[in-house]
Amino acid sequence: MQIGVNRARTFFRGHCRDEEGAMSVLNLYFLMTLAIFGGIAIDMASLISARNQLQTASDVAAHAAMVSLKNGSTVAEAKEKALEYAQANMPTGRYGDVLREENVHFGVYWQASKKFIIQDNLDEAVMVTSDRLAENANPVSSFLLRLVGFNEFDVRSQAVFINGDVPCVGAGFYAEGRVDLQANNTFTEGFCVHSNSHVEINNGNTFELEPAVGVDGKHYPVIVSVAEIMEHDLTADDLIIPANGYEQNEGLWEAQRGVGEYHFDVDAFITEVVAGVLSPTKNPHTRDYITDKNVYTVDVLSGSSGGGNGNNSDPNTPTNCKVFSVDCLRPNAINEVNCTGTGLSIPAEVFENVVLITDCDLDFANGSEMRNATFITRSTDDNSITSPQGLDLGNMEVCGESGGAALITYGGMKSAATMQLLGGQIIAAGDVNFAAQADGFVGASVIAGGEINGTSNSSFEGCPGVVLHNFFPTTSPPPRLAG
Repeated sequence: MQIGVNRARTFFRGHCRDEEGAMSVLNLYFLMTLAIFGGIAIDMASLISARNQLQTASDVAAHAAMVSLKNGSTVAEAKEKALEYAQANMPTGRYGDVLREENVHFGVYWQASKKFIIQDNLDEAVMVTSDRLAENANPVSSFLLRLVGFNEFDVRSQAVFINGDVPCVGAGFYAEGRVDLQANNTFTEGFCVHSNSHVEINNGNTFELEPAVGVDGKHYPVIVSVAEIMEHDLTADDLIIPANGYEQNEGLWEAQRGVGEYHFDVDAFITEVVAGVLSPTKNPHTRDYITDKNVYTVDVLSGSSGGGNGNNSDPNTPTNCKVFSVDCLRPNAINEVNCTGTGLSIPAEVFENVVLITDCDLDFANGSEMRNATFITRSTDDNSITSPQGLDLGNMEVCGESGGAALITYGGMKSAATMQLLGGQIIAAGDVNFAAQADGFVGASVIAGGEINGTSNSSFEGCPGVVLHNFFPTTSPPPRLAG
């Protein structure tokens, strides 16, 4: 018996020192490790693929919603369009409900802070959140990682699309350079201000808090937008206000936007508008009050008084006017005016149903009025259009069917004192400097390739939902993915 015990002891002692087969045990550890990392690689690839597919569905749905809204749909209809496109990309029968109506929101997007503020009555931006979640019974299933307890994963994706329209070119101020709004002004009815540089505001201004409801049923808030302002950041260079500016400018907190920079070529827009106005073929810039497509030449001669031939009926024979007046122009037609020297004095008369185009600077007398009229100067001078005071563009029935008037220049404009834009428009490649009277801007549009230097003690109102008689870009930019 003792011999058997000794043999067993010897046997086990020998095997304890025997290292043969050790690699087999180590390989088991390697195999487990490789299986884990392989599972991670395979499942991560699956997750990335599922995430990309979900992101594509979000992008397509958000784009569809914004396009639908831009084309006149209601918010509810736009949300339905988002659901339709999401389901087309990821059918419910295979992926479950990846997008639900409560995850489609409209509102305001701050470019700099990357923050979306939900306000479903606005159409400035749309945010879509798609997901595959365990709680919705459509998670992404794992493959090898289920061996270590990870059976499924929740995946979400989000897309934000911005309207894309150039801001404030309809009713409002748009400038490539600074916009200076001065003090004690009132902004209502969806009036809009945008600068690609910065906006300066003094104290005492009021910005209407509640968005105006337009005739089209949409909501139009008062907006002050700049390129890259951080949300409500007093130190931002894009919105320059006094230290207590938010307290002293009621509604500015709610009105400000950081929408990013819009590269709108004002020079190219002016060239497009002028070509459209002069074209005998109907186009978006054709003026309805121009029924005679001929271009009549008017030569303004030197002299102290009296008119020339008046409304010459032959477009091939120039009209000679010693002193320029409304009688020199042919109504309902385009008049090319040549002047002596570099300036053309516009008298205190009512110019109606006429287009004037010239290379001369335009100097408006006190009390000049324009109704259904467009004056264009090719002058590039900083003061190519001037007015001492009392210039009146447009019609009191500004939100009605007629009366709009426009001044267009390849240079700049300066109005020293009171001016009214009631459905009127100023488009300048350079700076626009003006002073308005108390109720001076309704449905007005000022577009400047330079700066807009405004005034104090005035009111600025939009015409919510009304298609104004101003010149607009002929193409609406597509919605753009928020950066």
